This record gives sequence, C-alpha cells and structure tokens, in this order.
Amino acid sequence: MKNQIKYYLTGVIILILSSPLAYTTLNIIYANKNLTGEFEPLLNGFNIHIC
Repeated sequence: MKNQIKYYLTGVIILILSSPLAYTTLNIIYANKNLTGEFEPLLNGFNIHIC
C-alpha cells in the first residue's frame, strides 16, 4: 500500500511541475532566437485538426 501512495504522489508532482519545466527548457534551448508567439505550438507539439 505504501508503494502505491508513493507512486501516486510522484505522478501528481510530475504533472504539476511538467508545464513550468517545459517553459524553462524552451527558454534555455531557444534563448537566442525570436520566438514571439511560438511557445504554444512548441509546447503542444503538432496538433492535427480534422475539419
């Protein structure tokens, strides 16, 4: 039972920290490039919209 709680809490912490870590990583990798308005597509990946 203790292992299940440990894994659950680890998963919740990863989900909470994943978005700020992604923004920080993008700021580090693309520090010298002008990416105005490109953070959303970079974080979301390539979304395919079917009309």
